[in-house]
Amino acid sequence: MDLNPSLNWERLQSLFYRSQTLQSIGRKPSATGLSVYLVAEPEKTFVYNYTDELQLTLNHEALPSAHLKSVIEDDQLVVIMKDRVRVYLSLITEEFKEHNILDKERQPLSIWDYKDGIVITTDFRIYRIYHQEQLFPNLAFSLLLKDHWFTNKSQIVLLDSSGTVIIGNILSKELRQFEGWTGWYKGSISENGFVCLVNAKLNNLIVFDDDLNKPLIEVKLDELPKNIAWCANDLICCNFGDDEVRLIGSEKDYVSFWLPSHIVGLQSVSDGLKVITEDHIEFVSKVATYTSDIFSIGSTAPGAILLDSLNLLQNDENSPKAIENLKIINLKKAVDECVSAAGDEINSIWQKRLLSAASFGKDSLSSTEFNASQFVITCNYLRVLNFLKTVGIFLTLRQFISIGVEAIVLKLVNIRKIYESYQIIDHLKCPELIPVVFNEWSKGKILTSPDSGNEALYQVVHDRALALNVQLQLSKVANIAFLDGRHSLARKLALDDQNLLPKVDILLKMDEVNIATDEANKSMDIPVVLFLLLYSKRVMSTAQFTKNLIVTMKDNNVYQFFQRNDFPFLYDYFRQTDDYLSLARLIWKHGKEEGQESNSLLSQVSDLYGKFMTNADVKRDRTTIERAKKLFLYQTDLSNKYGINFHNQTCDETLSTLIKVGQRNEVKRMINEFKISERKFYFLKCSCLAKEHKLKELYSFSQEKKSPIGYLPFFKAVSKYANKKDAAIYVNMLSSLTYAEKLDMYLDCKAYHEAISLASHERDAIGLKQVLNRIPQNETQLRSLAMQQLHSL
Repeated sequence: MDLNPSLNWERLQSLFYRSQTLQSIGRKPSATGLSVYLVAEPEKTFVYNYTDELQLTLNHEALPSAHLKSVIEDDQLVVIMKDRVRVYLSLITEEFKEHNILDKERQPLSIWDYKDGIVITTDFRIYRIYHQEQLFPNLAFSLLLKDHWFTNKSQIVLLDSSGTVIIGNILSKELRQFEGWTGWYKGSISENGFVCLVNAKLNNLIVFDDDLNKPLIEVKLDELPKNIAWCANDLICCNFGDDEVRLIGSEKDYVSFWLPSHIVGLQSVSDGLKVITEDHIEFVSKVATYTSDIFSIGSTAPGAILLDSLNLLQNDENSPKAIENLKIINLKKAVDECVSAAGDEINSIWQKRLLSAASFGKDSLSSTEFNASQFVITCNYLRVLNFLKTVGIFLTLRQFISIGVEAIVLKLVNIRKIYESYQIIDHLKCPELIPVVFNEWSKGKILTSPDSGNEALYQVVHDRALALNVQLQLSKVANIAFLDGRHSLARKLALDDQNLLPKVDILLKMDEVNIATDEANKSMDIPVVLFLLLYSKRVMSTAQFTKNLIVTMKDNNVYQFFQRNDFPFLYDYFRQTDDYLSLARLIWKHGKEEGQESNSLLSQVSDLYGKFMTNADVKRDRTTIERAKKLFLYQTDLSNKYGINFHNQTCDETLSTLIKVGQRNEVKRMINEFKISERKFYFLKCSCLAKEHKLKELYSFSQEKKSPIGYLPFFKAVSKYANKKDAAIYVNMLSSLTYAEKLDMYLDCKAYHEAISLASHERDAIGLKQVLNRIPQNETQLRSLAMQQLHSL
């Protein structure tokens, strides 16, 4: 059994603190990050990961300006030079971005110092270099040492040489001052804005918040600290000598942790303090209440009893006592405490024991009493955290959740741990991060393989993409290849992308307009196709555009439809493509809209159709055209003979006009000339006479002989164009209708007399009652007749 962890704790006031070894370091670091650390020499800077693999070597002499210092920020190498700040975006590709501050003459200002994105120039002006913004332009100050200023990214503290302490809010631009003392030595500011200052003259350490006149803590020191930093946001930590870290609660209350090797620096983190020594990193943190309740000697907290019960259970003689212990505690609280404590432990042995205790306890709880999801999540996270230790990344659970899975995965990729990043994604079931890793891997592969051919690189990237079996953003990889000058590789990768819009975007960037149009056409995405065609028209000559349209879009007429009102374009296009059928129809439509003479239009169209003698559609259309030409000549003859303009009328309209004006002989002639069927003639004449309200003539027409279309069209035409009562005369002619249908039609026409006669003839008392109910009250004679007929039945 390992010793109780609480034996290494230190009590400060009511809380416990502990120091735990995170990891060893092969070289003395000058700056550390989460996944990498930096080793600085006079001529070079080296970046290593925590498995001591060299990631990058920076030769100071090769820099464009004098090297001032190098730091690690969010695992990125930041190189501060005399006139610029260089940020390395990737350790794999060694890509970087440079930032500088220019004066009015567009010359770079000289940098004095840099911290967390803030630059102070040699003439003591403050800039946010990544935002190209000057802070507090009217503030006059001077600093003696580079330890005399510090920032937490939202506030900046300046220890002016006059003794004034200046605190500036970077966001609101508000300034505050603390005057009266001199001899300020150094300081630190927490994430939530607590400021700690050390005065070298008075050997005082002071901590205050917004109220600068009322310190929260004021401590008399026996010696000046080498380094100061915040342990989370709780309390201030000082490094005294080479091996002591002191956590200060008040003037009288403090605890010390002694380290076996020389301390290099202190680094505040969200839930504690990292102590950097020459050969390892120590983690100092507050012990959570639930953890101290479990491990404190003699504790009777539920979690402590549950953990003891597990130990008893492992001894067969004490198994009954272990079960009895579960009955005297709040078991749900005990399980929750053990799960939470496991999340705070760095030692995997204690993680396992606490989770085993939690598992033992939850087995005695029903699903309604305890939700096991938090237990499962904690187990998954701890599995990942222990896996990360194997690649040199030590995190607490709180840090992991705060940073996020994607950021952790990208850090792994940045130190060339591609396989490990995929394992993390698999552990946490985050397949959406696979494209992120693939993009970064592909980028590194392309940019770090200058001697590899495009075909070989494409095969490597293509094979990896197929093996991942997820939808990838290959257009992003294609863009990297394009910017690297690998045009053919970029084109192949872009064509492999299943997402149309990013594919089209990169192809346009590569000036592959025709290929982009062809890809959009294959996907049948009409808006994208139309956009590309309009784009092509703008960037291409007319001849190039027309050729592209003919070759690429031969089976897609979306552009022709879009330009359906552009006669010159369509006329030229149909001629170039020898599409005489479409050309003929275009000429006819345009001619009709422009009011051109129909005969000349028909002649042009007929000539064009003559080029396709064997086409079945053309044969049909030619017959129609010949009929139209014949109709035009006939209409001309009629116009001259009767003084009525028959032009622009259809064949049916022409016949209707002749019927309307009563030209019976001409009607017969037209029927013979144009072979109009008798049924069509009857329909046209029936409709025409009804529209003209020539109802007597219509009735006479219906009686000339048996109608080939029946008498229902007569009834409908009169009902539609004349008085419905006048349509009743045709009801009795509809021999195919039933009695009920005829009665309904009479009632619909308000032909109540005929309805009474019909119902009486059928001796239908119910029908007579129906008719009687429909007859208006003021129609007394009809109502009397209906009553008489009803009584007679």
